[in-house]
Amino acid sequence: MSAHELPHLAKDFENIDLFVNPESTNSQRTLKLVKSGFDGWDSGPRIEYHETIPNIDDFKQKLVEVCEAKDGQTITGIIAGDGSINNLVKIKQDIDLPKVAQKSPLWTPGGGNAVNFFKAVTSKFHSQHPEEVIKHGVIDEFYPLLIKTTSWEGEKDEKLAASVFSVGAMAVAASFLNDQKFRTNKLRNYRYGELITDPIRILESLKSTSEFEFLNQDNQATQAYDLLFLNSPHIAKIIYAKNVKLTGPAYTLEIQKKKTIDVVKAISMLAIGRSKGRFMDDFYRFTVLSDNVMAQVDGEAWEIASGTNIEVSYANNAIPVVTTIENP
Repeated sequence: MSAHELPHLAKDFENIDLFVNPESTNSQRTLKLVKSGFDGWDSGPRIEYHETIPNIDDFKQKLVEVCEAKDGQTITGIIAGDGSINNLVKIKQDIDLPKVAQKSPLWTPGGGNAVNFFKAVTSKFHSQHPEEVIKHGVIDEFYPLLIKTTSWEGEKDEKLAASVFSVGAMAVAASFLNDQKFRTNKLRNYRYGELITDPIRILESLKSTSEFEFLNQDNQATQAYDLLFLNSPHIAKIIYAKNVKLTGPAYTLEIQKKKTIDVVKAISMLAIGRSKGRFMDDFYRFTVLSDNVMAQVDGEAWEIASGTNIEVSYANNAIPVVTTIENP
């Protein structure tokens, strides 16, 4: 089989090269689950474990090496949080990446904090049985979101989002959840401890966030409490967006007011597939007018300066992915 061809089923691959971020929340627990599931499995792909590499260029080189060594007949997986998965997505979008690595399907059995991408590709039935994902998973594809920013001074930057890009309240929540002191909280690191600590932390962040002003696509000044661009069904542990499928298109939603009733209503309507948001066409442009506004990509938050122009569109290349969730 040519290295440029893709089997339709995950089990038809000969190998899995699974990268593990040892610093990621839940990574050791997930690794133990994977090893237990694949222990003694005689049929299907052979699995080999590697450690993730913080430097993205070194990570890219290692990814190419393992793909070329297996002539493209490998699934490149990762046990990590959304931030590390985002690095792997960036590598797979690199125009200089050899085709043999571009075509290797992405798979994650979990790990990390919000695990948005894991939940987007893994049905609840398979979430505790990674070996079953490979036995029954298919190869689908998705397009990451491309976020281009231009500051008031003309400085340009680009980021990719596998699962979500947002400006406002959810970005503040992401920064709260990523606080190092909070992440080492003893209760949080007990099994299922996050189910207690994280919702409380999210509520604290929402209380501290206010509306921000921006120029919308029609160049009209308006305000929002949260501006969301959803590229997968599961967002930050608290939303299952029935409107949104992994295979796209992405979905945009504006929550204009901080009022609790408005926030709850917007999230509830999104969850049941009756949201007043809309599917994104080719791009969405807006300009942030307020100071001290937070943005986030796949759970990694940063501050956006007033006057920053933002364009959200789709990345150029589709990324193959192992999934057990049916997408139309």
